[in-house]
Amino acid sequence: MIPPSPAIQEFINSLWPHALHDTSHFTQGRLAHTWFTTDGERYSMDFSHCGNKADWYQWDSHQDAWYFGQWCNPVTKQILSYVEGDITLVICETADQYKKELQSMTDFEGRDGLDDHDHRHWEKLEQGKEIE
Repeated sequence: MIPPSPAIQEFINSLWPHALHDTSHFTQGRLAHTWFTTDGERYSMDFSHCGNKADWYQWDSHQDAWYFGQWCNPVTKQILSYVEGDITLVICETADQYKKELQSMTDFEGRDGLDDHDHRHWEKLEQGKEIE
């Protein structure tokens, strides 16, 4: 098992302080960490890391509710989901893998749910860094 880095663990615990790390696995060019919490909701992510100058983008779906949310970060090539206390963070090695993950989400949902709040998501992915 590959444990989450201290920075990732700190990020998750800043959102969900009681989250307990469950598993980690690497497959097909991506690393997935999972946690579980009995004390949480999706809004901690929405209100702290999404917005006009943020690198996290909400992924809208038909299932969005206080207990369900998804976000993606083109700079770090990460995808985060919160589903009824289950937290999953997928870290992609390449931009292509990140695009495949988003396409898989689009295919599952039946539509593109990217809320590109600053219209720079894809530009940030290509540059691989924060754009001022």
